[in-house]
Amino acid sequence: MGSMPSDVERLVLPELEIPGERWQWLAPRAHGWRRQLWVKGRRLRASQVWHDMLANGMSEAQAAENWDLPLAAIREVVAYCAENAELIAAEADEERQQLNKHGEPLETAA
Repeated sequence: MGSMPSDVERLVLPELEIPGERWQWLAPRAHGWRRQLWVKGRRLRASQVWHDMLANGMSEAQAAENWDLPLAAIREVVAYCAENAELIAAEADEERQQLNKHGEPLETAA
């Protein structure tokens, strides 16, 4: 099989992309219902870092120091979470439902 001509562009179809393929610091992880990416080498969802940053008004540099991660990893987390806000919100909703189902109701923001 020969190489592709240099004038050929790669067509990107998000629904056909393998999750985690374009991320250096994030990777998929086997989970019963979660699909969001995790920080590689950590038991840490991207959304945990992002929500912590938002809740505490942290800059990317502050979050990198707080989580002991490279600044590039934090920037990737922010980009990923911004692009996948619907998925992250849906998973947070699912988590609330799971907790409520097991008798651990959570207060929701008004």
